[in-house]
Amino acid sequence: MKAYLFYLGCRVNQSEVEGIASKLREIGYDIVDSPEEAELIVFNTCAVTKEAERKSRQYIRRLRRANPKARLVVTGCYAELVGEGLVELGADVVLGNKEKAKIVGGNFSSFFPIEERLSYHSRPFVKVQDGCDANCSYCIIRVLRGKSLSRPVQEVVAEVQKLISLGYDEITIVGVHLGSYGRDIGSSLKELVENLLRIKNLKLLRFGSIEPFDITDDFIELYRRFDNLAPHLHLPLQSGSDRILSLMRRPYNSQKYLELVAKLREIRDDFNITTDIMVGFPTESEEDFLETVEMIEKVNFGRVHLFSYSPRKGTDAFALPRVPEEVIEKRMGVLKNKAAESALKFNRNFLGKALDALILENGKALLPHYVEVLLSGDIPKKRWVKVLIERASPSGLSGRVL
Repeated sequence: MKAYLFYLGCRVNQSEVEGIASKLREIGYDIVDSPEEAELIVFNTCAVTKEAERKSRQYIRRLRRANPKARLVVTGCYAELVGEGLVELGADVVLGNKEKAKIVGGNFSSFFPIEERLSYHSRPFVKVQDGCDANCSYCIIRVLRGKSLSRPVQEVVAEVQKLISLGYDEITIVGVHLGSYGRDIGSSLKELVENLLRIKNLKLLRFGSIEPFDITDDFIELYRRFDNLAPHLHLPLQSGSDRILSLMRRPYNSQKYLELVAKLREIRDDFNITTDIMVGFPTESEEDFLETVEMIEKVNFGRVHLFSYSPRKGTDAFALPRVPEEVIEKRMGVLKNKAAESALKFNRNFLGKALDALILENGKALLPHYVEVLLSGDIPKKRWVKVLIERASPSGLSGRVL
């Protein structure tokens, strides 16, 4: 039997796909690289925005056309949202988030440990937490994913040790609301991370997105104590306007965010802060927008993921007055330029420096700071190399292997 797996959306979905692939291998499946080869197709969908929903529908149809005879299993957040209605698009089986284990014939589990070499990626993402207990006024993911659920510390440690034994010495831990890890099991993200950083032969530990309100001073101290903790955090800002942050029910303000950034860059001035910013949240005024522009300039983000507000039925923000599409489009253009300026300014910090980097595919490498380097010349068949940074752009760096 042959299986093909595909996902849209977050690193959690990516981790789940690799874990499901690992379990499918255990029960006799070969994992293949194209849907045309497969007898089983598994699609892990996304519903974080209307655009993600559109892409999910598009790929269901596309996978069905690619292989009409295969058994197409659709799961994930969009499957949770729509349910059996996806059969009309071509799905044979629709499984919500709490039913994913049925793909491999198991009982309910939110976690799929990766127990062998990766099927589709070169870098492992270990899922340590699922669900969300936050109450952001625009988001439906907490409804689709359910309450926060954490894996036991020693279970995560065991998976990371296994991955290291397979040759993966750079690990990223991910979760739907990663910063809430441990609250349901009497632990904390700091406790988990400290245990992971002590694992022998773990060269670098990274994180998926962490909410700024979950970062404590004790957590920041880990960056002083351990040199195998990547100098990068993805801290979603969403807006630079305190008024909009309040409407979003984000429990921080712009000043608190700036103070957090200052604490991290006090430890390392090249600490990379990347972020998400929503454009056109309901009632966003020109003043609110300009405050967001100002925040980009103050923080000097290494990368900004920009996205338009997406109305979600069942959320409190859905009832608020909308910003006209033409205004959102104009503001998006301004922020794209500001984000590019910010990224270029940050990336220029690395010019002339010789740094360790993880070899990726397609002639690229990745710095511990989560900045990609386009490599010139011959690339050795090694996992880590020392690279000299020669050029900077808004999208990354260029350099050569030393």
